[in-house]
Amino acid sequence: MFPPFLTVKSKSQRTADIISMLVNIYGSKDVFITEYRTILADRILSQFSYDTEREIRYLEHLKVRFGETLALLHKCEVMVKDVADSKRINQSINSDENPRREKQKFPVSCMILSAQFWPSFKEERLQLPEEVLNELETYTEAFQELKGNRTLNWKHHLGQVCLSVWLFLS
Repeated sequence: MFPPFLTVKSKSQRTADIISMLVNIYGSKDVFITEYRTILADRILSQFSYDTEREIRYLEHLKVRFGETLALLHKCEVMVKDVADSKRINQSINSDENPRREKQKFPVSCMILSAQFWPSFKEERLQLPEEVLNELETYTEAFQELKGNRTLNWKHHLGQVCLSVWLFLS
């Protein structure tokens, strides 16, 4: 048996203690969740192949700790859902069954964000080449066919480009 001065805490108790400590550091649970939402947005946008499983577990812990009525947690859930929806939409638009696919010069994939749930982004202007803008327009048209009356508002400065460089030696 354990001596009376030694206590054993479960993993959920340790998690609750860590969350309580973080809430105390930030001052309130609203400020803590707002900061968490900002960090989540940065993590998601910095890597397109983002793993949502881990984030869903974190959100479940927070919902247990703070209750499901917190609107800011709902915003985080929508952000994570946007990742999964974007992957599904990209697969559909870039599939061989899509008739627009043969018009594409290169594949385009995007992260489609529900604007009212994400933190605001610093607006920057980036002039893209005409060829890239044409491909984005083709993607937008395919998206509109898929989603009806919805359209895309591109944030060019948040994008990523993957280039293949071929070197020919003679």
